[in-house]
Amino acid sequence: SRWSSSAMNAIVHAVAKSLRRADGRARVVSYCDDTLGYMVGTRAEADAFRLSVIRRFSALGLPMAEAKCPPPDTSIQWIGLSISTAGPEATIGYAPALAESLEQELASVTVRGAVSPPPLRRPLGRL
Repeated sequence: SRWSSSAMNAIVHAVAKSLRRADGRARVVSYCDDTLGYMVGTRAEADAFRLSVIRRFSALGLPMAEAKCPPPDTSIQWIGLSISTAGPEATIGYAPALAESLEQELASVTVRGAVSPPPLRRPLGRL
């Protein structure tokens, strides 16, 4: 890659923010170099938004793999999360292994002393 990972993260985040629609109906969220676009609208509007996201990233020299840009749907797997808008309320699920891994990573961070996993279980449970 021609950029460092921190530079790539900053670029992806900036592009994602620039793709937000002013009316709030469409947004792109980034996590490192993974992006998730979502919107409120028809399937055709969502697909047009998806294509505009792909074009914007490609124009900046950041082509997106077609396999990683599926057509609009009501559910998706993204960075270990299961996100669904089917049904009366949107839901986000995650595998227990993801929560355990996140707990371990967060527990390894020390700020004014050690942080241990048990106190992290309560906030992580809300994810």
